[in-house]
Amino acid sequence: GKDAITVQVYNVVLASFSGEKYNSNGWHHAISLLQRMKRHGPQPNEQSFSYVLQSCAGSGQLKVALSLLDEVRQSSSMEMTSKLYLPLLKVCAKAGHSDVLWSLINTMKDDCIQITTMQLNLYLQSLAKAGLHIKALGVLRGMIKQSDPMQLPDLISFNTVLSACANSNDYEAAQALFDQMKGEVFDNIRPDVVSFNTLISCAPPQVGLDLIYEMRLTRRNREGVVVPTGVTFVNSIKQCREYVKEELD
Repeated sequence: GKDAITVQVYNVVLASFSGEKYNSNGWHHAISLLQRMKRHGPQPNEQSFSYVLQSCAGSGQLKVALSLLDEVRQSSSMEMTSKLYLPLLKVCAKAGHSDVLWSLINTMKDDCIQITTMQLNLYLQSLAKAGLHIKALGVLRGMIKQSDPMQLPDLISFNTVLSACANSNDYEAAQALFDQMKGEVFDNIRPDVVSFNTLISCAPPQVGLDLIYEMRLTRRNREGVVVPTGVTFVNSIKQCREYVKEELD
């Protein structure tokens, strides 16, 4: 109907406020327009709120976004879906706000929303960003034991935790996880170029060189070919320099 078309027009404007054009002021315009829609119509729909939440969270106004989300939850006219939570989850993951993100996941459960691997991966990303690699390893172990197929880990899950270990300079944990990826636990999970590059970034120089050789050997396979990239060699050289520096000191 006419109202639906009008809402779509408003949503296009709301979406523009989350772009770079408005920098940090977009969220204020988005909130103002949303309030106008609620007062004078057309009534905002799920997409409207999603854009405003994205604009607020993306501009660093996390408290405003959380307050708006709570307002939507209190409204009986709006069905809560994962789409409304996603902008906040992504911002929390990027900023390393792991406690806030986990709280949001629990709120989603309260709203009877199915928790999936994608949302758990964002939680792993927040833990990695916060430098909590031990906790990330624990969450990954829980995902591996998960009976719900919607929450089983994927390659992104493993690579995120691998990155967390490497960033914390925990080579032994990174190597153990890498070896687990090479095992037969999951048929669809094998180390890719990101996995190799991440492990090389924290491994002793000789191990890094062995990993590069292992990557080159995969070319003989019809499947699972992993080709070294510029990042592969940069990471290896960096580790060699660090090793030489430590030896000289």
